[in-house]
Amino acid sequence: MQTTIEYSKVIAKNRKAQLLRSEEILKLREENFNNNPSEENITKLDEARSEYEALYDYIIQGKIIRSRANWYEQGEKNSKYFLNPETSKTKRTSVRRLINADEKLILNSKSITNELDDFYTPLYKNCESRDCN
Repeated sequence: MQTTIEYSKVIAKNRKAQLLRSEEILKLREENFNNNPSEENITKLDEARSEYEALYDYIIQGKIIRSRANWYEQGEKNSKYFLNPETSKTKRTSVRRLINADEKLILNSKSITNELDDFYTPLYKNCESRDCN
């Protein structure tokens, strides 16, 4: 039993180290893209982001499984467990890149939100003046 625990700790430590390396690579790719927004850098950034998210999802799945076991043992309902997949699903379905009217590629989430707001606000204001229901 002790050998299994030690082995699992080594694997977890390696996985966390891999996640940190992946995070550093992702930051470098983002910097490269910001300095030179070429198609090659976009591809590398997407690959780094996908790798990081896959590693992070694996760690999150372990936390969910452990928390579910704790709730089950304590006799509580695990409603938060069912909300976590919705949160991660929302992240996966959000807009990650946008090309604005000036044909400039935008990757920053705040900038994307501002662009979408600038685009849709006038449309809805026009809709308020006439009955668009």
